[in-house]
Amino acid sequence: LEFATLGGAKVLRMDDYIGSIEPGKSADLAAFRLDTLSMAGGLSDPVASLVLCDPHNSDLVMIDGKIRVQNGRIVDGELSELIKRHNEISCRLIEA
Repeated sequence: LEFATLGGAKVLRMDDYIGSIEPGKSADLAAFRLDTLSMAGGLSDPVASLVLCDPHNSDLVMIDGKIRVQNGRIVDGELSELIKRHNEISCRLIEA
C-alpha cells in the first residue's frame, strides 16, 4: 500500500502534498460497501470488485479533503449537473 501511495508521491516529488492522509495534504479517498449483493464475492478479488462495482456501492468519497459522498448520498451538488459535467469530460477524453 505504501508503494502505491506515498511511494508514488515521492517519485513525483509531491510527497509534501499527496501520498498520505495528514493535515494539510490533499486527500482523495473512497470507501465502498461490501455487504451488498452486487459486491458478493468481492473479498476474493477486491481489485476486480472495485473496477466492476456499481457507483451505488460508494459509501464515502472524499475529494481534496472535502466529503462529497456520505452514506452513499451526494452531499453537495446536484446529480444532474454532475452527470452533465462527467459526460462533457468523457467526450473531451475520447476526442483527445
